[in-house]
Amino acid sequence: MDEVALDQPLWWLGGSRHQDLYTEPLPQWPAALPGGWDRVQRREAELLEPARWITAWHLLQDEVENRELLDTPDGTPPPALLLGDRCRALASGPYRDNRSARWAPGVEYATKGLNWAASELRAGLWSPGPAARHAGAVLHPSLIAAPDTPELVGKTAWIQRAVRLTHLQTVIDTVRAHHGQAGELDSHPSRPFGSALAATAAALEEIGPTVRELETLWAQRETGIALWERAHVPVAVREHIVALEQLLRILRDLSFDMNVDPDEPH
Repeated sequence: MDEVALDQPLWWLGGSRHQDLYTEPLPQWPAALPGGWDRVQRREAELLEPARWITAWHLLQDEVENRELLDTPDGTPPPALLLGDRCRALASGPYRDNRSARWAPGVEYATKGLNWAASELRAGLWSPGPAARHAGAVLHPSLIAAPDTPELVGKTAWIQRAVRLTHLQTVIDTVRAHHGQAGELDSHPSRPFGSALAATAAALEEIGPTVRELETLWAQRETGIALWERAHVPVAVREHIVALEQLLRILRDLSFDMNVDPDEPH
């Protein structure tokens, strides 16, 4: 998907390469999908215009969603929109127009869990035991560390912020695995820290495929950082990253507070 510009299908859908659309060998038809290439060819007349419309709609919609990223002071032309770029924007966007993003329910659920654990802790209604305190102490150094991978000079880049999220998910998964996800680290709602930590890990997992694709694109980068970010980190993905960073700040503070004696000045 990251080797095809989104406008290229229009060449085959009635464009200059339409005559090559059914050139053999054709890709193997997915077994899970009904029909086949012969059926598509028979229905070409009725399918062609909707296919062109869908492609054109996504090209225009991307321009609307990412208009703020298209203009630069030096007038550098916007890079080609890849099919993968559009797919990542859709994965981090809403299911339908004017609805919340796909990832929002998971982040909201994890946020509520962390805030509940923090309020119970402050009110003295929950006292973390050794396992929860140990988990918090192990997590805290990673949660306060600045994004530093890949190594770059200058301000923090979006690729660094994205990679940090998958790193922290790995740290959380390791901590949960160490404690066996039982007792205080159980994901049952009756366990304030365990349930909130499990929900946080689930929220982070959603952005994993996007981050791995961005890492691959970064390894192939031939442009400057700013141009690469314009091309491959759309607004929807940036909003997803920011929301997860806000979630992790709550976990950071909770992990610290669990290991502070409330009767000691600090």
